[in-house]
Amino acid sequence: MPHLVEVWKEYAPQGLALLALTDESAKIVEGGLERKGVKVPEYPIGCATRSGNAYGVRGIPAAFLLNYDGEIVWQGHPGGDGWVKLLPELLAEAADAGPIWDPGERDDALAKAVAAAKEGKLRDAKVEADRAAKKEPLKAKQFLVDLEATAKRRLDRGNMIANKFKPQEALNYFNVQISAFKGSGLEKEMVAAAKAIKADKDNKTILGLDKKRLQAVDALREGDRKKALKDLRSLVKKAKGTDIEDVVKETYEKARG
Repeated sequence: MPHLVEVWKEYAPQGLALLALTDESAKIVEGGLERKGVKVPEYPIGCATRSGNAYGVRGIPAAFLLNYDGEIVWQGHPGGDGWVKLLPELLAEAADAGPIWDPGERDDALAKAVAAAKEGKLRDAKVEADRAAKKEPLKAKQFLVDLEATAKRRLDRGNMIANKFKPQEALNYFNVQISAFKGSGLEKEMVAAAKAIKADKDNKTILGLDKKRLQAVDALREGDRKKALKDLRSLVKKAKGTDIEDVVKETYEKARG
């Protein structure tokens, strides 16, 4: 547990969320912590969850590392550092998954630009940075360079998703980013990429299949595992022989656990 607390404190500012789950009751957990002289962790503990069966846990302690999309990317004993080594890359990916951009500490002159960026209003962030350039030209320029780099990373991420035969997922991602950057000029390449995905003849067949795959994933996240598995089983058959076949199979296997 001390190891988990240390890791959580180091990476929580970057977005790491840590949740401890146990089948034991809160009374037993509290008593155990008290007997061992362990302070209650600063992260939440879910008690009486019956999570062991749900995750197929055969021995404790057991840990699961999920990415931003809720996919299990690692599982094992939490005492090692195998999962910790994965955190920087996973947190970096998570930072670009939505519209929000955290520019970190910046000059006071860029306070409004930073606030807009943290709200996912990246067009407004650019406008405020342009205004700040009158007082702090060099610092405002660096902010704009970093904003442009963020747009480029997100363009690359969307294209990477599309190249993995997930066209609808790529379109959904681009739509979020285009909305965030709209009016800044930095969204133009994303708009072009989205149009290219829709125009690609090879995607016409699998767009509908990918949309249904994502709907099943949403059902799974909402707790309707039975419906998700039923829909994915059906989708595996429909996707057979298409470019998205392996993607659907992988999604189904992950949903089965």
